[in-house]
Amino acid sequence: MQVMVTGTTSIEEQLAQMNEAIAKLTRTVEEKDLQIASLVNQLDAKPDEKVRQGDNPVKRENDEDEEPPVENVEETLKPDN
Repeated sequence: MQVMVTGTTSIEEQLAQMNEAIAKLTRTVEEKDLQIASLVNQLDAKPDEKVRQGDNPVKRENDEDEEPPVENVEETLKPDN
């Protein structure tokens, strides 16, 4: 009995596709590394503008340290008429 298989790729083709994907990912990682190095250099060039320890640059002025108090609301059961 012969079995016909269609729509499959050979192992060599799969390896070639994987090698291409790995090469693309490697280039992307290298580009991101360069971007990170550039940003770090920019930060190092501005030492007087560094965030002081204890300052939170993400926190906004309107933010509060504590969560607002939760009001206790008591529900009274009303009998159904």
